[in-house]
Amino acid sequence: MKAQRIGGALFLFAVAMAYLEATVVVYLREVFYPGRMDLFPLAPMEPRLYLIELGREAATIVMLVTVAWASAREAWARFFRFMVLFGVWDLFYYLWLWITLRWPPNLLEWDVLFLIPIPWFGPVITPMLVAALLVIAGGTYNHLLAQGKRPVLDHVVLGLAVLGVLLVLASFMAIPAALLLQHGPEAFQVFVPHHFPWGLYVPGLLLMVAASVLFGRSFRQQLESVP
Repeated sequence: MKAQRIGGALFLFAVAMAYLEATVVVYLREVFYPGRMDLFPLAPMEPRLYLIELGREAATIVMLVTVAWASAREAWARFFRFMVLFGVWDLFYYLWLWITLRWPPNLLEWDVLFLIPIPWFGPVITPMLVAALLVIAGGTYNHLLAQGKRPVLDHVVLGLAVLGVLLVLASFMAIPAALLLQHGPEAFQVFVPHHFPWGLYVPGLLLMVAASVLFGRSFRQQLESVP
């Protein structure tokens, strides 16, 4: 029952935080994109505001990490709860945007996904699939921990996971990185995306799924249950 209460509280926190994040984006769009539903080309933002936005995004991750850390005493439990928190937050962020703005009109609509260390671009469905994987995998691992099982991490699973994550991140940052190198930040104000590097994203996501399945199978029964 204690684990269920904690899980419910974490879920509500992630949903509420997603709403807060979505409302900030609503206000930003009213300021920088009045009368527009599409984000590209990006509206110019003065350096001071851009730095504030970077700080807001960093603070979001810090909040998720802090809550996950405070919710458990065991390192694995903290990490798995962070996975679920991050996934629920991201999924509900887009749900709240659709409720408040009726955006995105479809899951292939392009979005600015993150800004650190450079802007990330991609169709909305791409972070949502990653978020769904985090929720399913993290929730499954938390359940196994609650049954008194512990994971055994080997180099193969770790390598698959790291390679998958790097490929997915590369798919998000490949286009903005090329724009910055070739034309500088001003290129974002004329750039309209058309082709997403699915050749990086799909193999990366599949590797992440494979690593998640193999890691889930590595759990072994222990004598003690999760505190």
